[in-house]
Amino acid sequence: MFSRLQRCAFVLLFLAFSMLLMACASPQQSQSSNTSPNTNTPSRQKASGPPLYEGYFDIGSCDLIHGWAWNQADPDASLGIEIYDGSTLLSTVKATEPRGDLVTAGKGSGKYGFSYTPPPTLRDGKPHVIHLKIAGSDYELGNSPKTLTCSFP
Repeated sequence: MFSRLQRCAFVLLFLAFSMLLMACASPQQSQSSNTSPNTNTPSRQKASGPPLYEGYFDIGSCDLIHGWAWNQADPDASLGIEIYDGSTLLSTVKATEPRGDLVTAGKGSGKYGFSYTPPPTLRDGKPHVIHLKIAGSDYELGNSPKTLTCSFP
């Protein structure tokens, strides 16, 4: 049996060895993934890994549906936004409109806005629950859904 002192010494030795291995491995891994070979310039790599969506349903009116969405893991990608009335798909629009407020907020290039004019079929005086989702996903934008009740003037 090991004495308590021997066990403590073994644990400390193991921790020190682990920290040494991590310290030696980290700079090489970090350098190879963040910079181009033989330069100090960061490389532009294609996003890998799961999408990291963010977006918001800003305006929902009888005349305009407006918002923004982006994939933080791939900020150069243009996202499709699915616009639903309940479970009925009304349209899919691209989130490519430039927005200064997004640039100011540090959201990539800021070209993640979208606008959509609701169809006349929504002007029936009945409530319509409008959902905004990123195409091909279950991600629903913040502040979605909104209920619209529209009629002809």
